[in-house]
Amino acid sequence: SKKMNATLKDGDMVRCLEAVTADVIGERRSINMQAGATGSVVSVYSSGGVVEAYEIEFSVPGEDMYALATISADKVEGIVM
Repeated sequence: SKKMNATLKDGDMVRCLEAVTADVIGERRSINMQAGATGSVVSVYSSGGVVEAYEIEFSVPGEDMYALATISADKVEGIVM
């Protein structure tokens, strides 16, 4: 897999560069996603044309569920599958 340097957009696959806490969709619990976990961009947060963060959707390991985390732009990298 190669790193993509272009601005990420909805649907792009990304890898976390450090562990993050993600909220399980539809449940009142959070899970820890390890550094290196992969997910997809569902929202891009920018200010003044500069991307500040991404909302990332992860598949919950071992469960048929998904979790969301807002991660600052410098803590994720795009990946080409």
